[in-house]
Amino acid sequence: MSFPVRYISAAELAAHLKGPDASSTRVVDVRDDDFGGGCVRTAVNRPAHLLGEEAYLDRCVAEMAGAKRVVFHCMFSQQRGPVAASLFAAKLQGGVEQPEVLVLSGGWRGWRREFGDDLTLTQPLPEATDE
Repeated sequence: MSFPVRYISAAELAAHLKGPDASSTRVVDVRDDDFGGGCVRTAVNRPAHLLGEEAYLDRCVAEMAGAKRVVFHCMFSQQRGPVAASLFAAKLQGGVEQPEVLVLSGGWRGWRREFGDDLTLTQPLPEATDE
């Protein structure tokens, strides 16, 4: 079963990451082999192809316990990010405390365009190959 996901803009995510609830906002970067060229500073990389595995998805859900919001993204947030967010949201169904599950609009490309030079928000990686 697929769950609809809501999108969050890069500016909204940046405000959360710089705000008083920063520690309760988790970012999950689901890029696979295209993970490179940097990332949102607080992001964890959980490759999309692994989130289809029940045990891996369970670990990801447990890892995000206590979060108010979990923001997923891939390179463009058109396929892998929304699918991963939907799988995550489906796994949460029936749980007592459920974080808001979101997808970063524009994905890593949009984030980098807007916040790539802000080193408080973006972690550069040396192998920038996506442009």
